[in-house]
Amino acid sequence: MMEPQSFLRLFWYLFGSALIACFGAFERAHAYIPRTKTILERTTKNHGRGLYQIQLELLFRTDNGNSTITETWLVEHGESLYLQAAGSNFSYTATYKGKQKFFVDENGSERAQKLSSEFFEGLFHYRSAESLGQAFVQLGALPSKALNFAKINSLKDAHYPREPFIRLARTGGTISYTFGKPTPNGSPPFPGVWIQQDQFTLKKIRLPGQSEVISDDYNEFRHNLHYPRSRSVLWGGKSVNIRTLRVIPVSATQENKNKLSAQYLKSQPASSLKARLGNNPFIKDFYQRYR
Repeated sequence: MMEPQSFLRLFWYLFGSALIACFGAFERAHAYIPRTKTILERTTKNHGRGLYQIQLELLFRTDNGNSTITETWLVEHGESLYLQAAGSNFSYTATYKGKQKFFVDENGSERAQKLSSEFFEGLFHYRSAESLGQAFVQLGALPSKALNFAKINSLKDAHYPREPFIRLARTGGTISYTFGKPTPNGSPPFPGVWIQQDQFTLKKIRLPGQSEVISDDYNEFRHNLHYPRSRSVLWGGKSVNIRTLRVIPVSATQENKNKLSAQYLKSQPASSLKARLGNNPFIKDFYQRYR
């Protein structure tokens, strides 16, 4: 018959071992990271379907006071958008198609220009894993090999090597799937993307020029569009607050289709679409870099 002390030692040993096993299982579950393709698919499922009209209010704070600009976007997907922006002594119109931007500059000349590497609005609207992944590659947050999604025909063919370009990290008080290389100490910040672990929404984007876009207060709008009510753009000691005023689905009318066409600006009087960026260098810098 086992002595009481021996029994107690055995009991606590077994109990402690069970606790360690449970905590270990919990930690492994908590640290589980899905495959890149899965994260991209889950994220793009939150980007809605059909056309949307999105109205934003941008607040520029300067030593001379605040300036507000209202933007109205027509969005088909991440590579098909139309923007009209208006404010005091300010107007700007552009069509974004593929990797190009079409606009009328301050001299009244029609321009076609390659999209800036810091154009971020499209990232909230890509609707396929491949297109969002390609955008992350161009951003510098993913290597191109990450998009070689293997097709698995049977379980015996399944092989999932570790993906060193994705990790778990905390930002803004939440755990996120983080794409991009960790920045070494003393080095300028590397580009990266933080996607909230449970919601699969873009929490933070660090652009190639070291600017950051931080998104908060996501709402679900019609047709499953998850879009932030509030965003901040930070660069070079400057910041712009972006507040979402309205998000509504719209019909694919001929007028809307025209606005999303690369040829639309050619069909309109150049004088009516001529950019007026004003004299505020802060606002000019924002629109030249991010729009």
